[in-house]
Amino acid sequence: MKAVENHSDGQTRMGPGTLYDTLKRLLETGLVAESDDGLIPLWMTSAAVTTASRR
Repeated sequence: MKAVENHSDGQTRMGPGTLYDTLKRLLETGLVAESDDGLIPLWMTSAAVTTASRR
């Protein structure tokens, strides 16, 4: 939550409910996936990278 606030220079603030709902939707749409090692819990899929590069 702090990372979102820091990356947006304080313009965006997320509470835990919003954060976890957003992560759930990203998982469901295939834009992020869980890692197998547990060290980095989420990573962007190639679909997310392709979508981001179009913008």
